[in-house]
Amino acid sequence: MVTVPFINSNALWIRVFISRTFPAALVAILMFMSVIGQSFAQGLPPAPIIYSGTVTVGGTPVPDGFTIRGIAGEYVSSPVPVLNGEYELLTMNPGGLAPQRTEIVFLLENVPANEKDVFIVAGVPILKLSYHLTFPNLPGSTPTPTPVPSAAILTLTALGGSLLLLSFLMMRRKGGLSTNAQT
Repeated sequence: MVTVPFINSNALWIRVFISRTFPAALVAILMFMSVIGQSFAQGLPPAPIIYSGTVTVGGTPVPDGFTIRGIAGEYVSSPVPVLNGEYELLTMNPGGLAPQRTEIVFLLENVPANEKDVFIVAGVPILKLSYHLTFPNLPGSTPTPTPVPSAAILTLTALGGSLLLLSFLMMRRKGGLSTNAQT
């Protein structure tokens, strides 16, 4: 039988590695896994779902100036603007305001989108960067509020009208105004 010297030296190196380094690495891995296990037992905070995509009504892009927001349970996201028929980085992060599997509704101002999603609690952010939204119509024009006169203005107007009528009647009585046309 022929012996090769370098095989014996490599075998010694492997035995030393297994006897000294491997147990330390195994202990480190087990400690790391116990810390991760405790984190999951305590519950990780839910990570956000981040949406971006196009916004259309009847196949045409939504004009600039409108905003999109998402609603899940009691949570309402911050609105994001529509620019060039697209929206970017709509972040849904409801925390405890929306339980797992809550429906997400997307709104263009107050018009709901045809698409809906479901909130999923995850430990890492979920990116949906091509989430295209279509809407049945653009929001109607917001009516301009008509100012309602206050009670003080109404009282002064009525008092002014009464004084004008009273002065007209007094002038007529004194003969200041002639009702007969003289030719």
